[in-house]
Amino acid sequence: MSNYNNTKCKCDHPEFNECGNEPKNCCLHCDCGVHDNKDCKRIKRLEENKIEFNIKLNYFDISEFECPCEKGSGKKMDLNLLMILDNMRHRAKIPFKITSGYRCQKYNDTLKNSSKNSAHCLGKAVDIAAPTSKQKYLIIESALHFGIQRLGVGSNFIHIDIQEENEKPTKVIWTY
Repeated sequence: MSNYNNTKCKCDHPEFNECGNEPKNCCLHCDCGVHDNKDCKRIKRLEENKIEFNIKLNYFDISEFECPCEKGSGKKMDLNLLMILDNMRHRAKIPFKITSGYRCQKYNDTLKNSSKNSAHCLGKAVDIAAPTSKQKYLIIESALHFGIQRLGVGSNFIHIDIQEENEKPTKVIWTY
C-alpha cells in the first residue's frame, strides 16, 4: 500500500482502502488515481450495490415512458411523477395513453417547438393523449388534485411536469 504524504484515513474505515492506496485526508478520497474510471475497486463495489428503486405501477408499464431512440430509458423517469400519474389515472377512471415521456436531448432537439431545457429530458414530464374535452377535464382535474402545478394544454394532449419552482415557474397552465 502506498502512503500519500504519510496521511491516513481519519476514520480508518477499511472499505475505503479497497483500491490498495491510502486515503488522502479523509475516507472519501484516496490517491489511487483511478476513482474516475471503472478500474477502481471502490467504484465497482458501489456500482454492484447500487440500490434500484422499484415501484409497482397499477396502470402503466415503464416502457410506455421510453424515448423512441433509447430502449430502457423509461427507467429514467422521476419516481414521484410515476406515482402521481398512477394515482391520477385511478382518480380519472379513464385510460391514459402516454404520447411522450422521457426524451434524450438528441431526440428532444428534433421536435418542433420543444423547449431546449425540457422537463422531458429530466424524466419529469409526460404528455398524455386527450383528444376530447371530457378527457382533458378529467386529466387536468386529477392533476390538480394531486398537486401538479405545471400543465400544458394542446389540441389533443395534456402536458404535465413536476419541475421545481427554482427550475421553472409553478402554478401555471399554458396552451400550445
